[in-house]
Amino acid sequence: MSRFDERIAVGLDRITAYAAVMVTLRRGASQTLDVPAIVGVTRSQRTTDSDGATGARSRQRDYLINAFAYVIDGVPVEPRAGDEIDQSLNGDTARFEVQPLAGTDVAWSWSDGNRKRYRLHTREIDARE
Repeated sequence: MSRFDERIAVGLDRITAYAAVMVTLRRGASQTLDVPAIVGVTRSQRTTDSDGATGARSRQRDYLINAFAYVIDGVPVEPRAGDEIDQSLNGDTARFEVQPLAGTDVAWSWSDGNRKRYRLHTREIDARE
């Protein structure tokens, strides 16, 4: 591991320790509670139908999650499109689905050169009270 990679790893560990939010991972009927995640880039995008009419605003968000913490049914797994992440936002639970970035088939990537953290690309699909 290079010195640069070591510094990045230390920085991400500190961010996780001080700024991570606890989320729930879901895959089908399985779930894992209290997984620490760093909230990355959040984007809003207006949807447009085939007639050019502007519709609802869609919220996209990246999450950085340690690979060892991405566990479903007690087994560490790689993320995949369709996995869901629940996060409490202002007293409500928002649900985000792991989805490929627009125009690609990439739903996640490594966030660091050491391949210790996943960067999950998500879109909000549901918000519940």
